[in-house]
Order: sequence, then C-alpha cells, then structure tokens
Amino acid sequence: MALTLQEIVEEQKNIAPLLDDAYLDKLGASIKQQYKDDDNSRSEWMETYEYAMKAAMQVYEKKNTPWDNASNVKYPLITVGALQFHARAYPALLPPKGFVGISSIGMDPTGQKYLLGKVIGTHMSYQFQYEMRGWEEGMDKLLITLPITGCEFKKTYFDPQKGFNCSEHVPASDLV
Repeated sequence: MALTLQEIVEEQKNIAPLLDDAYLDKLGASIKQQYKDDDNSRSEWMETYEYAMKAAMQVYEKKNTPWDNASNVKYPLITVGALQFHARAYPALLPPKGFVGISSIGMDPTGQKYLLGKVIGTHMSYQFQYEMRGWEEGMDKLLITLPITGCEFKKTYFDPQKGFNCSEHVPASDLV
C-alpha cells in the first residue's frame, strides 16, 4: 500500500526506509559534496575568524622581526572593544523585568488581546530565565564573541526528550 504525502508527513519520522538504496547513496553523495563546497567557500573567512580570536585572546607568538626575540607587546584594543560592546548589549537584551515584550496588533476594544499577550510574555520570560538551562550563559558567550567574529548564532528549540525548551550558543565557525 502506497502512502500519501500527507500520511508520510504525519506518520513517518524517518522516510529513509521508504527510499531505495541507490537514491539514498546519490542523495548522500550530493549532500556531502555540497557541505564540502560550502566549507571550502568560507576558508578565507575562517582565517580571518581565527586571526581575530587569537588577537582578542592575546595569544603569545614569538616575534623575530626586525630581530630575533623582538618585543611583542600588543595593546588589547579588540578585547577592550568586545568588553565594552558586551557591557552595553547585555543589559539591553536581558532586562531585569522580562526578556519577552508584547504588543497588540489590530483592534482590541476590551483589552483581552493585550492581557493575553502579557500573560504569554511573562510565561516566556520565565521559561528563558528559569527553565532553559544555559540560555543566559550562552547569550553571555555570544555577546562577548560577536564583536570579535562579526557573526554568532543562538539555536533555540523544544527538546521532546528533555521535555523543555533549550537554547545553545553556536559559534559561526561551527556552522556550515
């Protein structure tokens, strides 16, 4: 019995058993090649990323120009800038009175939409603050590295195995 597209979407968590091996091999090879192409296309960006992180972390490197063991003192300007960005962005993005703001769109003569939005916003703020383990630490890391790297990500999702929302900091270097 052939499944309809709607049944596949609703019932199947893994459609691989429904496909033949030759098609899966071709699909896998295509995905692998596309991943390699994407990864190679960002090689220049990765060099800049690594250089910026080394500069910010003030990694010591022996200097041999203009002579052997020349002075290698560097003012940590990029680190100071990152700390200042973090100090300003953190309280703006993580206010003490709740992370989630609401606004009511459209007519709301009785104020019901506004009140419902306020309840939902309060609950979502509670989830961010107390239920999503690691959310604040991940946001902290993101805000300190963002001005150095120029690109960072947050992955927020519901984990059915854990039974609650999760949020992780994903460095741009780890995402292709």
